[in-house]
Amino acid sequence: MSAVIYEVEPLGAVSIVDVKVGEQILKAQLPGQPKFLEGEPVHLRFDLDKCHLCGSSSERWLATGLAACN
Repeated sequence: MSAVIYEVEPLGAVSIVDVKVGEQILKAQLPGQPKFLEGEPVHLRFDLDKCHLCGSSSERWLATGLAACN
């Protein structure tokens, strides 16, 4: 999936990286201090065992790993 780096928030041992896919912003937690530049094109690949999905309007967890949550 093609995306663009929107923002990088270094937090010490991890960084939160916001990527823009179309008009949507996705957040990824990455180890360390990745060297991305805002506006840099990237390609995303998801490890579904480590994904956590929530609804943007309800803010409820939809799924974590491969199991659906209520």
